[in-house]
Amino acid sequence: MLVECPKCKSTFRVPEEKGKLSFSKFKCSICNHIWEKNIKIKNPKLPAKKKSEKAFKHILILNFILIIITIIVIVLYKDKLVYIDVYWTELYNFFLNLIPIK
Repeated sequence: MLVECPKCKSTFRVPEEKGKLSFSKFKCSICNHIWEKNIKIKNPKLPAKKKSEKAFKHILILNFILIIITIIVIVLYKDKLVYIDVYWTELYNFFLNLIPIK
């Protein structure tokens, strides 16, 4: 459980078993402010789940868009992709014939 000082807004982690006990006052170790039992309980794990779920959805959408764009490019430039293979084959043959290995 997190306890927040109302004066300096510093947060402190209090173990659950100690936080459930009845405290009447708290003292901030940074600004020495003393306040009555006014605990703000924060659960930092809940927003992280929502953010990770949104991030996962965004990654799935982006991957789907990239796959569709790749398929469209392959379909549109299919004739030119045939020449790419010929180019690399000729380049490989050039270097192969440049230095004959016996």
